[in-house]
This record gives sequence, C-alpha cells and structure tokens, in this order.
Amino acid sequence: MVTPLEQIRRLTSALDFARASAFLQDCDLRYVWVATSVPFFSEGKLLGKTDAEVLAEETARQIVPLKRSVISTGRGQNGEFFHTLPSGERRWYSVKLDPWLDQDGTTLGVFTAALDVTDQRLMDERLVVLMREVAHRSKNLLAIIQGLSNQTARTSSTIAEFASKFTGRLLSLGHAQDLLTATDWQGASIDDLIKFQLGPYLEAYDRQILTHGRPMMLKSNAAQYLGLALHELVTNAAKHGTLLEASGEVSISWRIVTGETPRRNCFILVWSERGPSRLRSDWEGERGGFGRTMLTKITPQAIQGQALMRFRQGGIVYRLAAPLTEIATDDWLYRSALMAEMPPA
Repeated sequence: MVTPLEQIRRLTSALDFARASAFLQDCDLRYVWVATSVPFFSEGKLLGKTDAEVLAEETARQIVPLKRSVISTGRGQNGEFFHTLPSGERRWYSVKLDPWLDQDGTTLGVFTAALDVTDQRLMDERLVVLMREVAHRSKNLLAIIQGLSNQTARTSSTIAEFASKFTGRLLSLGHAQDLLTATDWQGASIDDLIKFQLGPYLEAYDRQILTHGRPMMLKSNAAQYLGLALHELVTNAAKHGTLLEASGEVSISWRIVTGETPRRNCFILVWSERGPSRLRSDWEGERGGFGRTMLTKITPQAIQGQALMRFRQGGIVYRLAAPLTEIATDDWLYRSALMAEMPPA
C-alpha cells in the first residue's frame, strides 16, 4: 500500500516533470498546502501567507479577483497571468481554479493548478514575428519579380527572348533566396553568392574567371541585388563579351575602403573584362537594355550606392560602390571591428 508520504512524493515528481504546481488556499486566501518544484513558490515562502504578501502587486491584481470569484460562486475558472521573478525574468502561467470543498459541499477555499507556459508563449510570439517577416519579405520579393518581368518584357522583341531572359533572372534571384534561407535570413557569404550565381560559368570557363576579396557576410537585401547584378554581368560576358574568346578573362574583386568613421566605410565591387579584341556589347548606345539598367540604376539604388560602367577595348569594366553598412551584416561588422581593435600577436 502506498503511504501518504509516498503519494506526495510521486505527486511532486509528476508536477516537476510537467513544470506544474498545485496550491490550496483557505477562504482568506492564505496558503495551507503547496506542491511545487519552483523555488519561489516553495512551502517555506507561501504557507500561511496571502497572494498580496508573496506576489508582486501586478501579479496579485491579476489572480486574486479570479480566486475570490471561485470562492463566492463555487464555479471554477481558467486564466493566464505572468509573474516577475526577483531576477527580473517574467514567467507566464496557465491556471485552473476550482473551489475547495469539504464532504458536505461547504467551500473551504480555492484549489489552484498552475502550468508554466513561458516557453510556449515565447514560441507563439516568435511565430507571430516570423509570420510578419515572411509577409514583408514576400511582398518585397513579388515587387522585385514584377519589376524584372516588366523591364524584361520592354527590352525583349520576342516571347522566346523574354522567356529565356526572365527565366535566367528568376533563377538568379532563386539562388540568392536559397543562400539566405540556409542561414535563416541572417545573411549570405559573398563567396557562396558568387559560386551560386556563376556556378555553370565557373565550370565552363574554368581559369578565365578570377575572384579576389576578403570573406564577408552580406545582408539579405544586398545579397539579392548583388546576385542579380552578377547574373547580368556573367550572362553578358558569355553571350557578347570577353568570355567568347579563349584568351579572354573576367576579374571579380571586392574591397573595403576605410572612411573617417566606421559608418563611412565603403564597399567596392569591380567587374573587369580583359580580351584581345574589341567586342561591342548590346548595352552600349542610348537604350542599353534592361541588364544595363539593373547594373547602373536598380542595384545601386537598392543599396544606397553608385555604379559606373565603362566600355573599353578589352571589354566592360563595372564598378559598384555602397556604404558598408548597407552591404555587410551587423554581426560581421561587429566582429570585424573587434578584430581591428585586437593588438597584433
């Protein structure tokens, strides 16, 4: 036969596992029985005392009226309230309140079962934030796609040409999305971005494409627009530019130029083509095509920067400059600042 002491021990163990607590209070709302594993709600702190004596004023204001209602009406109630611990941490509890009755049905007080739901509440709050963020990003993405569609249509003479160009641009945008999704939209490595955007071309042209620059993490907005810019550049180089020739080369370099203050630091990306002959790009002339618009207007505007494109004997030179704060993630900027402050070994 299980002794009363063993029953209490088992009950306490079950409550501990469920992160729950149980209490009995008399009609004056003084605690007469406590079963909990939460140190703040231990017997030594609660027995013989009222909620007003042991709980913060804001917490007592939430729970006491419910308990008095249960005692006066004899009907149970459910509720949720928070309690701020001495450490400053706020914990949320879901409570079930029932009248405490004797064998004759006389109300002796109130029984409270409390379940710690802090983790669930924090998860729900985070889910709401994530859903809002998803909605915001979806609208931005749809706006980008709509812009790509409209501009591609204006500069395409046939449906087949539109389909080819638009598909390539969507794939480019998709590559950036894949990178950002892999890091929970915390940023994308510039090295990975280049590999994703230039993947097939890196394999096809091997040593003709050279890259140089320090590792860094790009903000989501910067990753999307830099990815689209790289797509336009490499597609043009393969169809109309220096990659048409076996001896032609493309150099992709990026660097950081230090300003008077850290917020004035500048990110510069340079795409430089070097070939033996003069190749005329379809970006030259007054219209220049959507690719040129993407490179010289859309991308720099999206990252608060400036762009310059020159057509020379060996191919195109494209220079994109923007505030480093618009390009690099805050975490990368912080770690870079710490590294700069560290004394040399």
